[in-house]
This record gives sequence, C-alpha cells and structure tokens, in this order.
Amino acid sequence: MRRQFYHIKLGRVKDFLIPLQKICYKIFVDNKKFRRIIYSMNRQRQFYVDSQTNKIWETLSESYPRLIRFNPPKIKLCNRLYRTAGKCYQEENLIHLANKFFVNNSAEMFRTILPHEIAHQADFVLFGESEKKCGHGLQWQKIMVQLGLPANKYHSMTL
Repeated sequence: MRRQFYHIKLGRVKDFLIPLQKICYKIFVDNKKFRRIIYSMNRQRQFYVDSQTNKIWETLSESYPRLIRFNPPKIKLCNRLYRTAGKCYQEENLIHLANKFFVNNSAEMFRTILPHEIAHQADFVLFGESEKKCGHGLQWQKIMVQLGLPANKYHSMTL
C-alpha cells in the first residue's frame, strides 16, 4: 500500500510540474518585459533629474560666480536609501536620491529635495569643509534662501 501511495503522489507531482514550468517561463518573460519598461522609465527620470540639476546649478552660479568653474554634481537614483530622500557626498561631487520617493512625491523631490542636496554641494564648493560636520549651517541656509526655499533639514514625504 505504501508503494502505491508514493507512486500516486509522484504521478500527481509530475502532472503538476509541467504546467508549473510553463507558468514560470511566462512569468520570466513578462518580468523581462516589465524590467525593460522600468529601465526605460528610470532613464527618462534620470534625464529629467540631470536637466533640473543643471538649471539649479546655473541659478546658483548667477548668485555665486565662483561656481561657474565647477561641474554640477552627478545625480544617482538610488534604491538603497530608506528614510532619507537624498544624500550628498561632497568630496565625490555626487548626490544619491531615493528612487522610491519619486513614485508618490516626484514634484516634491524636484521642488525641495534636489535643490536641498545641490545646496549642500554648493556650500562645500564655496566655503569648504567648515560646514561639513553639521551640514545645515548658516552658509547653507543662505544658499537655500537664495534658491527661494525654506532651510528645512527634514522632509515630510510618505511612501
């Protein structure tokens, strides 16, 4: 009796595996198409972020002519940031922006967070490492006012 039970069970598993393989392959193909769509959306978003960065940097260069000699920071859309909407790596001239905040808060990211992080880089370029430890010092606040934004340290966006 035991042998028959295992034989029947094994037969059912074989009958189940073939359709499961077909389903898994379909999911894989659909996932590949989905990844292409996401990649295309991220490229468009990256292009728009880069153009906005150049506009903000040019605006700051009008107020602070020393910035003309420096390149605007490179922006990387990052999936690793959890609560932080953006992070500026001043010495590398690099800004990471949290990709997940763009889903529900894209306008807020472009209006507040991107200029906030660019102000950190401009602060570092103009005034050096004196403001590096606290990050939101007087010079940074002046740059934010120059951009026409409040000098807030924290965002209020939700996921």
